[in-house]
Amino acid sequence: MRLNRFIKKLFCKNILQEQQKNESEIDIDLNYKELLLRLDKKITEQGLVDKDKLTIALWGNNEINLEVINVLTESNFFDNKWEIHAFISSAQYIKEDKVCGYPSRSEIWLKENPSDLIINTSYQYEVVINKIIKNIELIDRTVCFYGDFDVNNESNKYFDFDDIDFEKLEKPVLNIEDYKSDKPKNVLFFSENAMSLIQGGGIVVYNVLKGLPPENLLGFYSYTNITPVPEYADRYFHLNSSSLVLDRNDHKKQNYVYKNYNELINKDFRTVLSKVKIKNFKPEIVYFSGTSVGYLKLAVMASKHFNIPMVQLNMDNWIDDRPRKFYDKEMQAFFMQESIEVLKEASSLSLISTTNSPGMSKHLIKLTGYNHIPANNCTFDLFENDFDESTIITNNEVPIVTYAGAINRTLQGETLIELASVFAELNAEGCKAQLHIYTPWQFSGIANSMSIPNVVIYKGQAGQSELKDIYLNSDFLLGTVTFRDRDITHFKYSLSTKLSEYLCVGKPVIAIGSKEWHLIHYVQQNNCGYPIFLNNTFKRTQVKEEFRKILSTPKQKLYEIGKNNRKLWEKAHDSAILSRETRLAIGLKPLTKEIKTISLTS
Repeated sequence: MRLNRFIKKLFCKNILQEQQKNESEIDIDLNYKELLLRLDKKITEQGLVDKDKLTIALWGNNEINLEVINVLTESNFFDNKWEIHAFISSAQYIKEDKVCGYPSRSEIWLKENPSDLIINTSYQYEVVINKIIKNIELIDRTVCFYGDFDVNNESNKYFDFDDIDFEKLEKPVLNIEDYKSDKPKNVLFFSENAMSLIQGGGIVVYNVLKGLPPENLLGFYSYTNITPVPEYADRYFHLNSSSLVLDRNDHKKQNYVYKNYNELINKDFRTVLSKVKIKNFKPEIVYFSGTSVGYLKLAVMASKHFNIPMVQLNMDNWIDDRPRKFYDKEMQAFFMQESIEVLKEASSLSLISTTNSPGMSKHLIKLTGYNHIPANNCTFDLFENDFDESTIITNNEVPIVTYAGAINRTLQGETLIELASVFAELNAEGCKAQLHIYTPWQFSGIANSMSIPNVVIYKGQAGQSELKDIYLNSDFLLGTVTFRDRDITHFKYSLSTKLSEYLCVGKPVIAIGSKEWHLIHYVQQNNCGYPIFLNNTFKRTQVKEEFRKILSTPKQKLYEIGKNNRKLWEKAHDSAILSRETRLAIGLKPLTKEIKTISLTS
């Protein structure tokens, strides 16, 4: 076969390159062999085997475009009888005739001058680009760098943004290309949660900003029960007012917040300016990953005051949830409108706007008219070496279902208590299984209250470095949320960090909770495992029956699910891929394995 000639040569070169590689080089841990195999298959399908010279168009990420060209050259692809036809972008983004030394052309030009092969190198806009290519009738010539995606496959609803016209979305005032930097920028950070190793949003931010020198960060936060990661701990300052944390029954405080909203924000902003001055800090970019209009307004005020751009990570659906905590309809309407207006302004000032899920992205696109890109609560690779598929199936005599995460009584708590009863009854009826719970010490009370000897076992708090072995020793990994629709608003569109960790280790996922929860639908649509939809009137007998089916799944089926999950993580949950644009905006190099593994040993 034609492939045999260059695959062997490519791997020999790769061994040499690995020895010469250093942290400054890009390493995205993707299998170029698969890309070459897909290209080889496409050449055969399109009847191009005997062509004297192939023309190739690259559409997507320019850094990846250059990497692909490198690989094609080094592998002696098609005996080097090919040429780069053009780098393709949508017409409104083309500023110069050439980019990276190659012709820069639009989809209109591509339609009139079709290349033999088109390589879609974008992760974040992969689906959008594929649909444009389909519209100009060139999808049959297209290969995706991150794995081929069938735009006609109805099972891929997770990617379904058909009702959004991306061409008509508002464009940010600022362009990321104008703010590139060859060194890390000074980041002014706003979020209720500081970077941490135990809380979902804090974990994601820690991974995204990995390698940022501590002196390049000045942060403001409000949740004091979340301990910041040690290296940045003294770079954070506490704010009292702007998060507008409310008790829905405290009408007096609600009235006070409503009447003094702007003064509370201004008070905290004066604190921000004071700390910036005392620290002699020169902000160059604002990073927002908060969950309130107060913190987002602070971020916008800082962006405008210092005349610097922003980046956003919107973790949860605070936009709909915060206003409904006010008892008064007028207050609710005010804070809902305020949230949308501030979000629009923040999006216009942001070089990149990301969210923790496709569902959240779609919601914010519709609210603001600006694009928001799914970052899927990305995580680093828990494996220091290559993933081993033999770890998917365990040798446990009694199947172990593991939950790792926080246990808020009105969110995960009620559902886990019901599950404890389910496991007790299953075991009493001869269907043996154990539920292992790992949660931080502050939730130990509720965890201990549901413990049942040899059935439901509270295992304490697990450190980040311990999680891999805990997960590998489990047969199923559990994601859960409330079954009460009234309590789901804040997390309605969310994917949890634990889901990314579960997918990373290639274990089947059991997702249980409200039918409104995006994570359950995500698990169902991507064949990650087993969704169990609950409501206020669910019957325990039905849940028991679901678990009987799950626990009796043939090993081969579990193995196939596990393989699928690891591949999904590599494509859509790996922080090396999902953090690229944000790190580019902040002046950080793309994540390498060397940088990522700092997290495993810290």
